[in-house]
Amino acid sequence: MAKSKSAQRARKNSQRGQKRSQQEARRRKEHPHQHLPKVGTRPDDAYLRRRRQEDLVDFGLGHHHRRNRMIAILAVVLAIGALAMLLAWLVF
Repeated sequence: MAKSKSAQRARKNSQRGQKRSQQEARRRKEHPHQHLPKVGTRPDDAYLRRRRQEDLVDFGLGHHHRRNRMIAILAVVLAIGALAMLLAWLVF
């Protein structure tokens, strides 16, 4: 990596450097870095508490919405089918 300021400036102004800087800017914009609070402070305690609550709420959910929906629909259809079979068996 270029160490002098003039070499860094030349690299930024080159075509390859411009493309790289645009990619880095896009990456920074899409994935902003979240700075964590200092350990042992009140903001850190609040952050940890909030993350624990999110972990509890999201445990096993949210990652497979379509699969969960299909399982629920299948369970309802099977339950209705079982009820229909039971009623048919009792009536006839």
